Amino acid sequence: MEAASLDPTRAPSPQKFLVTVEPDAPALRQNHRATVTGETAGGAKFTLLVPRAEWSGGLLIFAHGHRAVGSGLVADLDALDKCYQARLAAGWAVGMTSYRRDGVIVTDAMADLDLLVEVAAGHLGGRPAPCFIEGRSMGGLITTLVAEREATAPPEDRRYHGGLLVGAALNVDRARAEPDAPVLTGTPAFPLLFLSNEGELGPVQAYAAKVSAAAKAEAARGEAGIVAPAVWPVERPGHGNVTWDERQRAVEHLLAWWQFGTFITQRSRGAAPSAGVRLRRDGYATVLAVNVHGGFTLDMQPDDLARLNLHPGGWFSLAAMDEDGGKSASVFYGRGSFHPMTEVGRGDLRARDHPEGYLCVDVADFGLTNAAAALGLAPRSHVRLSAAPPPVRRRLDPGRLLGLKLPAPPRPPAEP
Repeated sequence: MEAASLDPTRAPSPQKFLVTVEPDAPALRQNHRATVTGETAGGAKFTLLVPRAEWSGGLLIFAHGHRAVGSGLVADLDALDKCYQARLAAGWAVGMTSYRRDGVIVTDAMADLDLLVEVAAGHLGGRPAPCFIEGRSMGGLITTLVAEREATAPPEDRRYHGGLLVGAALNVDRARAEPDAPVLTGTPAFPLLFLSNEGELGPVQAYAAKVSAAAKAEAARGEAGIVAPAVWPVERPGHGNVTWDERQRAVEHLLAWWQFGTFITQRSRGAAPSAGVRLRRDGYATVLAVNVHGGFTLDMQPDDLARLNLHPGGWFSLAAMDEDGGKSASVFYGRGSFHPMTEVGRGDLRARDHPEGYLCVDVADFGLTNAAAALGLAPRSHVRLSAAPPPVRRRLDPGRLLGLKLPAPPRPPAEP
């Protein structure tokens, strides 16, 4: 296939898309040669990574999970994610949409995915095939609904060929979605591979059983169309707590499923911690990344914390290191349970081990409090961890451990 030009005029309907094309800096570029960013007709931001190699026709789209209202629209695709770099090395493009608004969004998010496929087709020089979606959490629900919608579309109008669903939140509170949001019918038309942690398997397994029964009944009638999904349990706690290697293997098996019609039954297994994380001996650590919710990642491994006598189930002090002395906060070292508030109270800082060997820190309030901003942290900031007793419980307000003082509740009127 001829490599596509990156002339912005190739994008369909110039009035419909606002597009910029920036060649990536050599220091950051690995297997992609340019990043295309812009805004679609619905107002969603998008990012598209163009492979350095000749485009093979493949496109992997990341459909993110729920983001608290006010987080801001950003297509913060991690260009250096190893799973995405593997796809780029194979000649695929990789893209992401912010969706057109924060909060619970279903119907419009499906439309935003469709618009991103249009953008990619315009820049890459043809309709992508295969086109896979990696849906995380709420994005897993959106991807599942897209698979069911494709069942009613003529074959020539179908855009997608497979979905990888990481921690799919199939039970999202539908009362907060659009009034016309579709409901799950159990009729997906393309392969779905669910990658779910042990504590969130119930809804996924129930959905898979329903679809499998419907597919068998359809086959008994001599019909075909419903594709029974595969479920790969990940044997560790958490929500979407998977490694890049597990995701990459899932994409490869999904690709084989699409190419050869092979039904996938293998289960995913855990991966060893990344060897790229440097062992720490003195309690000092560096912030590697800050996500859109304000959670941050430190280059600390479980052995590093054990040397400091810090163990899951206990508390420690985290101090930001800057010229003014920095802010500090008490952090609970959790065990990575699915629901953070089974371990700590709302507003507490919680740390958990990432399976690739990092330490993730965020606030247990579903993204409403930006922990990095409250502590004055950014990528490459330095912090120090040390043993500390549990904090004294005085108030149960969100943000109490970050020093975010909330207004006191009004006093009742005095007796006349």
